Amino acid sequence: MRIAGILVAVAACGTDSGAYLTLTAPDGPTGAKTYELVLASPDLIPVIAPQRVTPTGTGTETVTYYLQKTEVVAQGRLDGVNGFSILVEPSGGDGAYVPFLLLKDGAGALVGMGTFRATDAGAPAPILVKRNEQDRYDLAVEPVDEVTDAMAVDTRQAMRVDCFAQDQSTWTSGVVWRPRVGGELRVMLADPAAGGDATARTLDLDCDGHEVAPNNTGADCDDTRSRFHAGATELCDMEDTNCDDVRTITVPCQNTNVCNGMGVALCDDTTGTISQSCAPDPTCACSTGGTTGACTKCILAHETNMPPAGETVPCQPGIGQLSTQNLCDGGSPCVVQVLGTRGGWEAKVGTTSAVLGTIATGVGSNVVLSVRRPEGPGTAIPGQPGHNVGAVDLDIIDLQGGHHYVGVDLEMDTTDAVCPAASSYSMACTP
Repeated sequence: MRIAGILVAVAACGTDSGAYLTLTAPDGPTGAKTYELVLASPDLIPVIAPQRVTPTGTGTETVTYYLQKTEVVAQGRLDGVNGFSILVEPSGGDGAYVPFLLLKDGAGALVGMGTFRATDAGAPAPILVKRNEQDRYDLAVEPVDEVTDAMAVDTRQAMRVDCFAQDQSTWTSGVVWRPRVGGELRVMLADPAAGGDATARTLDLDCDGHEVAPNNTGADCDDTRSRFHAGATELCDMEDTNCDDVRTITVPCQNTNVCNGMGVALCDDTTGTISQSCAPDPTCACSTGGTTGACTKCILAHETNMPPAGETVPCQPGIGQLSTQNLCDGGSPCVVQVLGTRGGWEAKVGTTSAVLGTIATGVGSNVVLSVRRPEGPGTAIPGQPGHNVGAVDLDIIDLQGGHHYVGVDLEMDTTDAVCPAASSYSMACTP
């Protein structure tokens, strides 16, 4: 939406009103051919923590967003960079803006970025664009290398974040820039239909439908890469795309000695390395009575009053106790973590039922497993008595740091039960 009274124009010369921006670029870039000026709001500058700034690590930083405030009518060609001046003229009322200059080469790649800083080491600062007044500012410009979203944005590098429009065309949602001083800056641009104003946009720079906020980034650990967000599909590719900080994942594997030739292996997602051990899929192993591999199973109770055929209402949460299969005991405690579930379940583990989470430490010969449906008690799910309704993938980490996959088959009991009104029920698990 265009806001009346703050639209600005750019010209190489003009009236004596407005702000003269002189580019200070002793280091170039020499290959810059065109420029684009983005004027951001000085009043709405979200500071977001934590955010990841590399696709392969899980370390985080605090990053700053600058939201485009108004439309710039003209872009232009450069006649050299150092000393080049741009006059920003008010076409309506007075305004204050944080300027960002994008310099591009003949192919359209970013080769330079600039902004105004009140001090050499200070954060980007606003300029004044006023009628009947002339102000002058030096915009510090530095060369940048444009990188793709497969790379971290290092010092003096920049990355464009592109999004798809409804007609499947792409538009640039913003620019990520790490200048020579300060941390990573994210310049959010306006939707093409919004008249240059991005201040009403949700903080969803990568347009993946998962926004961030200064006090809540749980939905999206990396708002510059659309493949990263809570619930994203994990691959053995060195990227923690689902944002859970768990760097061990399960992947399918093939082995003629496991159930139907298909099994489950562990991937170290920090290196993209798959273990040589291929374990039977728990559902397949249990369906054959355990003859093709160890069958670890938990039996879930369900309500007496059955829903329509093909559905069941499980009692929940179910809490049971599993053996750690001689991998750990009181003298050699283990760490047990939930790698994932199948069938829409949520799972937690612990040394007792009183303290449960996705990771349990100090685990001895047994570990407590809790499973529940995110929809809450009383929810009908696909399934029927005596049949599988899901699975839980666990990683048991021994005292020497070795990883061991344990898959737990979830099966509905063959008999009806009365679900507790407001408490958990005891789930029978073997071994």
